[in-house]
Amino acid sequence: MKKICYLFFLFAAYTFLCARPVDIDKAKDLAAAFFPDKNLVSCRNVSEQLYLSTFEKGGFVLISADDAFPPVLGYSRTAPVERVPSAFESRCDAYSRQIGGLLSSSRETHPDWDTSLRGIFKKQPAVPKCCHL
Repeated sequence: MKKICYLFFLFAAYTFLCARPVDIDKAKDLAAAFFPDKNLVSCRNVSEQLYLSTFEKGGFVLISADDAFPPVLGYSRTAPVERVPSAFESRCDAYSRQIGGLLSSSRETHPDWDTSLRGIFKKQPAVPKCCHL
């Protein structure tokens, strides 16, 4: 009996740790928690691997649709999203290729998902690509 309970526990732990697809409701909750002072307007797939959440008066959050990757891949508090710039589309394509190329059932959930779903984010300031002195 102990052996069966042990095997069940191992299976449950493995299932919990393995990466899984993220549904749109979880992406909406994450985006709303990321900018709690803004009103979420929409959340949609921009590819099979990415969700784009947009907010009133500008702003967006780009969210991974697979929890093996960091939850928030990009964001802006103010950028308008009516017209998506080609550089943004290129970045989304690159993320999609990377995530799609690594899909596997044996991956672990990225550790940032646990904290992000509780509303704790590691927002880091953008670093300029070049500096003028």
